[in-house]
Amino acid sequence: MAQLLYRLGQFSTRRRWAVVVFWPLILIAAGIGFLAGGGTLASTFDIPDTTTAAVNAELSKRLPDLAGMTGKVVFTNQAGGELTAEQRQAISRALEPITAVDRVRAVVDPFQVESERAEQLALLEQGAAQLAAGRAELEAARAELESGQAQLDQAMAAAQAAAEMAQATAGQTDPGAQADPGADADPGAQGDPSAVLIAPTDPGSLWPSEAGEVVVPPDPAEALAELAARQAELDAAAVQLDAGQAELAAQEETLELGRQLADFADQVRAVSPDGSTAVAAVMYQDSQFALPQASKTEVMDILEAAELEGARVDFSAEIAQTTEGLLGLGEVLGVGVAAIVLLVALRMVFAAALPIITSVIGAGIGVAGSLSLSGVVEMSSITPVLGIMLGLAVGIDYALFIVLRHRRSLRAGLAVSESIALATGTAGNAVVFAGTTVVIALAALNVCGIPFLGVMGWVGAVSVAIAVLVALTLVPALLSLLGLRLLPKAQRVARAVGSADAADAAGAAGSVDPARSAGAAGSLDPARSAGAAGAAGSLDPARSADAAESAGAAGAAGSLDPARSAAPADAVAQAAQAGQGETADQPDPPADLSHHPAEAAARLRPMPTWRAAGAVVIGIVGLSLVATPIWTMRLGLPDGSAEPTDSTSYRAFTEVAEQFGPGDNGPLVVAAELPAPLAAEDQLAAQVKIAGELMAQPDVVAVAPAGVAAEGDYLAFQVIPAEGPASASTEELVRRLRALTPLDGGIELGVAGQASGNIDISAKLADALPLYLAVVVGLSLVILMTVFRSVLVPVIAAAGFVLSYLAALGAVVAIYQWGWLSSVFAVHDPGPVLNFVPLLLVGVIFGLAMDYQLFLVSGMREAHVHGAPARQAVVAGLHGGRAVVTAAALIMMAVFGGFIFSHLALVRPLGFGLAVGVMFDAFVVRLLVVPGLMHLAGRAAWWLPRWLDRLLPNVDVEGAALRRPVAVASAQPNR
Repeated sequence: MAQLLYRLGQFSTRRRWAVVVFWPLILIAAGIGFLAGGGTLASTFDIPDTTTAAVNAELSKRLPDLAGMTGKVVFTNQAGGELTAEQRQAISRALEPITAVDRVRAVVDPFQVESERAEQLALLEQGAAQLAAGRAELEAARAELESGQAQLDQAMAAAQAAAEMAQATAGQTDPGAQADPGADADPGAQGDPSAVLIAPTDPGSLWPSEAGEVVVPPDPAEALAELAARQAELDAAAVQLDAGQAELAAQEETLELGRQLADFADQVRAVSPDGSTAVAAVMYQDSQFALPQASKTEVMDILEAAELEGARVDFSAEIAQTTEGLLGLGEVLGVGVAAIVLLVALRMVFAAALPIITSVIGAGIGVAGSLSLSGVVEMSSITPVLGIMLGLAVGIDYALFIVLRHRRSLRAGLAVSESIALATGTAGNAVVFAGTTVVIALAALNVCGIPFLGVMGWVGAVSVAIAVLVALTLVPALLSLLGLRLLPKAQRVARAVGSADAADAAGAAGSVDPARSAGAAGSLDPARSAGAAGAAGSLDPARSADAAESAGAAGAAGSLDPARSAAPADAVAQAAQAGQGETADQPDPPADLSHHPAEAAARLRPMPTWRAAGAVVIGIVGLSLVATPIWTMRLGLPDGSAEPTDSTSYRAFTEVAEQFGPGDNGPLVVAAELPAPLAAEDQLAAQVKIAGELMAQPDVVAVAPAGVAAEGDYLAFQVIPAEGPASASTEELVRRLRALTPLDGGIELGVAGQASGNIDISAKLADALPLYLAVVVGLSLVILMTVFRSVLVPVIAAAGFVLSYLAALGAVVAIYQWGWLSSVFAVHDPGPVLNFVPLLLVGVIFGLAMDYQLFLVSGMREAHVHGAPARQAVVAGLHGGRAVVTAAALIMMAVFGGFIFSHLALVRPLGFGLAVGVMFDAFVVRLLVVPGLMHLAGRAAWWLPRWLDRLLPNVDVEGAALRRPVAVASAQPNR
């Protein structure tokens, strides 16, 4: 690998203009691809194989009108008070053209909704009044029927009596008739026609006379027939009356059911009770992921351009979410801080600007290229931001490593082209390894089985891979264009004078490069001419062991400035006299090493054991305390309350919460599947029954029917919770509603909506975290065991990574969920932790932790391999690597920290978690805990079974193998 990268550095130097032109052209092509194929970035997330996803799929199939995204538009009277009639008319007019926008299915006018609601309530009241009147009429008719029945019964009794008397009279006038045994009881009554009163005028009347007597026709048989007919009429009237009463009862039942549903949905409103706020709904045909950005933008443009007579318009996050402005002021400031760190580290504007330029180009290519696929791949709004964060951060660091190595070689006297190639082969080798660990960690996000997270992992991995390629090609090309201007003027002059003197001294040696006439210039440090440092290709310039270093006298002072790793002047002179080194091009040695050898030697002394133990205890206990908040961690997605307070999404969210209730910002959808279809007349009762069960649950404010499937066996309801979608009470409500199923009669319930989706997504992400963490930790153990040829070192490194990860997660909980230091980090409404932050922190912090482990412990291993005692090697590696680790960590923290104040609510906790994770891992774990543990372990830290040593491949991360053939070639100038 080192040889290949060496040749790549040579190619980039020879074809520098082609390389310099190539990468900007790729950036332009990626930008064109984004403009041509870019789609929509979503702020919501859909994970397959969840309960919410299943309910949504069934709703889309059974009730298509409920499918698609719905966004809210909030209208408020800017002057305060109730919306005027003119404002209401202006709002209604402004909403009319929205229906013609592409992908808009319908627009719900809030005033039309309120009008229909008022009409329905009026109809209910009118129906109640009509039913009351009908009930009174039926009661009057019933009373009249009962009175007529009583009179008829009287008449019937009279007619029966008359018929019996007539029969008795007929028996007395008949000669053959026998005497009535009771004749002597009432002699005057026998045969007396006056016993029955004959009606003189109305023989058909059966009603009592004014005297209270019943009048019957003269013919009893005719009277009975008429009475029977009249009874039939009364019976028919009774049947009709009973039917009327039954119909009235059914109407009353329907009215009562309607009243109950109206009561359940009383809090579902489109206009606030005081009339100051109105909420319109824009219903789209597509889901949040599939909806084109142009459709949302057009809706906002139409309404913002409308003349609303003093009414303000705000949009919910579903509509207002946009891909514009992925980089804000905070992100730019973060890059600016990184530039300051580079300027302090490199002390030259040219050198400091180069990593910034190359990282911006690499990050731009990665993000623009990924966004060009957003039209065909479901991509969240945070996906390109992750690419920007990683592309900038690792791009700056990787370029810095190569620049440091190249400048060190220039100070050592190498030619520009040779120095660039060697820097690419040595530092570039470490860059490839470091970048590969990050790429693998991010790509491993796909093992979680969560599509949007896998896409984020791939975008981040591609951005890091492009950063590596840019560092290995564009950085060498730009370094070639800069030439010696990478060095301060004084060093350039000294180098030129030294080169001329060396050329004169070389005489007839025939060396093409006078500076290399001694034959040892292939080494980054000319003073290493004795050959004792053949494997000294350390990433950290301070670890450039020289002849004095091999003897254990020079120390490995961890200065960020590569010049400070030069050998003492006397050692250089001795090497020059031996014909094995070059002095003309040697930079001035630093005072702390060349003039204070005692201090340099002191730096190589092992640290006191008590100090090592104290560092370990302080680091572990401190990070453990910081990690304690994770036991209370709640996962979820931020709602509109997490948006910046000056954003339209935040205003819309707060207005709705204040005027309609917090739960109106995140209604739930409850679907009820019946065991059998219901007739139309039975559906209302079923709705009331189910709605009553839902309404009886705590924290339910309102329940409204949302639709009935054509088959009559699938019902949908809108449930308004008491609090917002990200609240703990709403999450608990979702769990209670799911626990209700099945209801009596075998009714199965399903819950969907934002809060339901948050619960399902968070649960699946939490379930995936242990697997992903195990994969990453296992990977780190294998990689580090291969690099460091040790069992204990990888265990210490992996344990340190887990500790820094947990501490970072605990800090995120304390700030964004508990609200600690909320004013500092602009957390105005604490809520649950972004549900995919734990997984992303694992991947990114792991990759960066492995970088820091490499930069630090490789120096320890190098010193130990070259004969330093184990504990002395710990100090040497610490002093040699801490400068690079510090600079790299500060740059990472600056870039990630810039996203803490991003305008995207999803980005802020991720930027904070990555920044503090880098801080904990670099400054506490790698520079405090790891050296302490390595000291306590002593020689055992480098133990590796022989059988395992034979199985593991030999990885030369720092390119030490490259330095030997280069040095040999340099030593033979006449070949």
